[in-house]
Amino acid sequence: MAPEYPNSLRTYALVPGIVPTDMLPRDPKSGFVALALDEPALSGCVCVYLSHPHAEFLSGRFLDARWDMDEVMAKKEEIVSGDLLKLRIGGY
Repeated sequence: MAPEYPNSLRTYALVPGIVPTDMLPRDPKSGFVALALDEPALSGCVCVYLSHPHAEFLSGRFLDARWDMDEVMAKKEEIVSGDLLKLRIGGY
């Protein structure tokens, strides 16, 4: 959360995985069709999980829907103290 607006808005960058949608290149040579094993509901479930107050520390961070959220939560102290998974524009 932005310090000037506490408790206002949480933001995340969430990679949904490789979901079989109409936007997926259908060219078998691309290899994407074979990798499209993720379901759209996976991102939805992660978003619901992130809406809970226990996940506030993840606001402003990069996440992948395929990650085990219990493992991410177990690393809370490491993520916060190391300022890990932060979104940075124009840098790494």
